[in-house]
Amino acid sequence: MKKPYLILLPGWGMSSIVWKKIAPHLSEKFNLIYIDWNNIKSLDEFKNRVLDTINKLDIKSFSLLGWSLGSLVAQEILINTSYKIKHLILMGGTSCFISNKDNLYTIGWDKRIIKRMKFQLHKRPHDVLLNFYKNMFSKEELNNKYYFEFLKLFSHNSLPDSLNSLSLGLDYLMQSDLRSNLKNITVPTLLIHGQNDSICPIETSLYMKNYIPNYHVEIVNNTGHIPFFTLPDYCYNVIKNFVEGVSNND
Repeated sequence: MKKPYLILLPGWGMSSIVWKKIAPHLSEKFNLIYIDWNNIKSLDEFKNRVLDTINKLDIKSFSLLGWSLGSLVAQEILINTSYKIKHLILMGGTSCFISNKDNLYTIGWDKRIIKRMKFQLHKRPHDVLLNFYKNMFSKEELNNKYYFEFLKLFSHNSLPDSLNSLSLGLDYLMQSDLRSNLKNITVPTLLIHGQNDSICPIETSLYMKNYIPNYHVEIVNNTGHIPFFTLPDYCYNVIKNFVEGVSNND
């Protein structure tokens, strides 16, 4: 039987190599399609790059796995298109990255911090990226040297992307707010979140589950923003069980 398609959408400052540890597991069940954010020229291109790939491959049915920034892109595609999307899987996800005191949304980042990152990005890009990467890991994960393992994975690239693409990625994070559309996400949705995620706090998934009708939340203990890197077997089994559970209920 032909394996279903799973489109993988990475986070900010990442290439598809970030999936290296979980991809062999996922490929047992899915036909994987990788999306990268290199050479992005506009905010619309995040969504359009995925749509172009879907249309080019003439895919009629698929699932989406979005991590971090990729979780926003995945939601945007699901909300604004009529494709047959079987599952929505969000890791370290959010519906709004920036806090908004005007409507009492205090979960996200202060916009001033992202603007400062944009400014520093053009002066010291490596420092900005290394600091961001380190913050993806929980204290326990740092003690277990996962950060250094992660850096080795990316050591072949001086920068994972152009400065312009990275800057546009930060703009995308600042401008995306999909909270009002969460109620329109009716496909089976899996929210996987690290217990000690300091990039997208666990509260972002807990917020989303209040509005998404058909959801399952999986909290991964003692992990940060990238649990599929530090615990790939565990995360794969969560995804596998979720997908099989949905199939059994069809």
